[in-house]
Amino acid sequence: MSESLNFSNWKKKFFLIWTGQAFSIISSSAVSFALTTWLTLEYKSEAVLLNSALAWLLPSAILSPIAGVYVDRWNKKWTMIISDSLVAIFTVIMAFFLMQWWDQLIAIYILMALRSTASAFHAPSMQASAPLLAPTSELMRVASVEQMIQWVSTIAWPALGGALVAFLPISQILFLDVVWAIIAVTFLAFVKFPKEQKQKSDAGIKQVFTEMKEGWYSLKENRGIFWLFVYGSISPFFTMPVVILLSLIIQKHFGGAELEISIANIAFSIGMILGSLVLYIRNFKTHKAYIEMWSYGVYAILFIVMWLFPSSFFWPFSVLLAIIWITSAITQSASMALMQEKIPQEKLGRVLSLYMWIAMIPSIIWLFAAKDLMPIFGDIMNLVIFSGIGYLVITILIVSNKHINEMIKNDHKKSE
Repeated sequence: MSESLNFSNWKKKFFLIWTGQAFSIISSSAVSFALTTWLTLEYKSEAVLLNSALAWLLPSAILSPIAGVYVDRWNKKWTMIISDSLVAIFTVIMAFFLMQWWDQLIAIYILMALRSTASAFHAPSMQASAPLLAPTSELMRVASVEQMIQWVSTIAWPALGGALVAFLPISQILFLDVVWAIIAVTFLAFVKFPKEQKQKSDAGIKQVFTEMKEGWYSLKENRGIFWLFVYGSISPFFTMPVVILLSLIIQKHFGGAELEISIANIAFSIGMILGSLVLYIRNFKTHKAYIEMWSYGVYAILFIVMWLFPSSFFWPFSVLLAIIWITSAITQSASMALMQEKIPQEKLGRVLSLYMWIAMIPSIIWLFAAKDLMPIFGDIMNLVIFSGIGYLVITILIVSNKHINEMIKNDHKKSE
């Protein structure tokens, strides 16, 4: 696959892409936070915030599997450029609506949905282009840097977004996002992508669904990757309860308030950044499936230990949270790199989009069902032991899975 490509100056190419994307992602996240804050202050309505969240999330959630089909058909560089450009155009239109004070609320929802639609094509294009630009041995480091950019933005955007709302009108804040999108597109334009091998496809909707199924079938062809995909899709069901209800855990079990909740969330983000940084500095030669396999065991042990903590153990709890997210960053990068390595390049966009789509499902389920499920769990810390037991089961299943072990054994034979 990628071994036949020319990877000269691959670091320079990724430096240009990462630099532009880093500014764009941080700026876009800060502006989204600023827009949410503005809507809160302007309308003082829970319905407005819920509608804006749905306008942003639903188009991406619905379009992700379909977007992967077109990512495999289209030139990935131009897909990213057009996606960023469309986001900038929709943002300019939104800014003009706000400047004129027209009946802008419905317009904001529509434009947020259009921004989300354009963005749905960007992430799979970026991830599917990695095997075209970097050698297989470096894919895990590439994934780690992309992940680090995402998590740096999660720390930076609340502070930046809050400062922007305090000092600038919302229309001017939106124009800042446009400026950084233009910079990202300019940096990307200077990167030369190799010619891609693409299959010829009909444009009909029936063909789109046929190609979506082909992506699924290509995943099933490698049984080891397929089962790692399955376990990776299941695992968020055991992480999301703690992530979504972390503030309640801090408040009810540890007696914490705003400061403790902030510390726990900072531990989350710093852990993800440190994990990504570790992978970039130390490019592990261990088989990526082994990294995934034993990471689930680490999760199980740490969640079970955390469940045993008394209410006075907030600081040890925060430290273990950080270790969990360090491990999570390493696992996610290993998983992404393994799929980029094993899935045929011409079908990679479909598989990655499918993976991202399935990964959204646990969050959505827990967001809607948490209120009804909490009485079943009783004590809030039972969420933590639920996570620990879940990961213990996944660890046993993944370690004993013959297809994964055969894949590892065959890869070792090929490398000898």
